[in-house]
Amino acid sequence: FPSHDNTAGLTMNYQSQKFSNDYWVKSSLLVEPSCLVQLSNSLQVYSKLSIATMKTTKRIDHLVIAMRYDYSKSIVFNVDAGLSQANSDCYVGISYFPSEDFKIQLRFDCLSAATAFQFAYTKKRLGFILGSKYNHALGLSPFVGITTQL
Repeated sequence: FPSHDNTAGLTMNYQSQKFSNDYWVKSSLLVEPSCLVQLSNSLQVYSKLSIATMKTTKRIDHLVIAMRYDYSKSIVFNVDAGLSQANSDCYVGISYFPSEDFKIQLRFDCLSAATAFQFAYTKKRLGFILGSKYNHALGLSPFVGITTQL
């Protein structure tokens, strides 16, 4: 999450899907208010509420609360908690920044005991992510990603 002073935001997404039988159209509106509060130079708290309304189903809500503690310039600790109608979860993570462009991250899922790691490299506005998650039931799930900032 971003490291700025106190900020607030609002994200709105509309999605519509039309399936091959041409009779079923599924659409949803997602609204996500969020805020970031910097409690000190090294401690930040972030919260986001996701409210989705779907034409065919009832409303779906999801609340995320996260804390970030900057132990030093190169080590950051994160704790994220999520709560929805379907489930709740908690994540604990540590990030190491050996340079300004490179990040190594470990993350532990408290409820399912899944462990994830990733390596991220960012240069200017383009980023590359390589990592994997291990789940006891599903095994190893590797992932690769490319990110950009506009």
